[in-house]
Amino acid sequence: MDYQPIDKCVTDLIPTDVNSLIVKPSLDSSSGRSISFFHRNLDGIFENVETGELLSDTWLIRYFKNNFVVQKAMKQSAFMSRLCKTSVNTLRVAVYRSVITNKSDVINTIIRMGKDGSLVDNAHAGGLFIGVDSDGRLGKYCCNQYGEKETVFNGIDFSNNEYVVPNYDKVKEFACRVADALPHQRLIALDIMLDESNEPVLIEYNIRAFSVWLFQFTNGSGFGKYTDEIIEYCIEHKREATRISVIF
Repeated sequence: MDYQPIDKCVTDLIPTDVNSLIVKPSLDSSSGRSISFFHRNLDGIFENVETGELLSDTWLIRYFKNNFVVQKAMKQSAFMSRLCKTSVNTLRVAVYRSVITNKSDVINTIIRMGKDGSLVDNAHAGGLFIGVDSDGRLGKYCCNQYGEKETVFNGIDFSNNEYVVPNYDKVKEFACRVADALPHQRLIALDIMLDESNEPVLIEYNIRAFSVWLFQFTNGSGFGKYTDEIIEYCIEHKREATRISVIF
């Protein structure tokens, strides 16, 4: 947590009051790939909930070498748990830092919801996602990874509900603060959860796999009011680009 070299076993650093963990690669863990869930068993040892393997430094090095993150499994808010109880459901918040004003602004938000029974919330694992407007109000339909629309998911009829994300103004302020701490990125997508007190907690940030299609399927525009600004900037500076990659 203090970004200092580890000189003891990872398991010795875990506080005694932590009973659930998430272990994943520290790089390129998008779409839920290579994420493992551990729970402390009756012997006080962390056990993989799917395979039964025990957490140890040997296990970590075998699966991840030096590229891993061990995180405390957080408990989500009642609002988020209502959407799916088995997964931690996250807000995917896109932030753009203007090339004109140099100020960060939230340009799009969706909520990713796991399918009941799933431990992860991403669309590639069977989850759906729903748009969030500028006031935190949820849309009337959800989408899967192919853009197919559904109004009912996990027993909730979104077409007949007026759900609003709690503390959404604080979520946007939090997202912009995180983005400002990454000065080399003008476009970033944050995965944010709401804890039991509806406070925003950063799960991870994405600078490569932006997944703009999530916003296009639900909110209609990837870059919102900044679309023309971004297009004009790219046209004016295209000769400066040394490499262009488009990832969907």
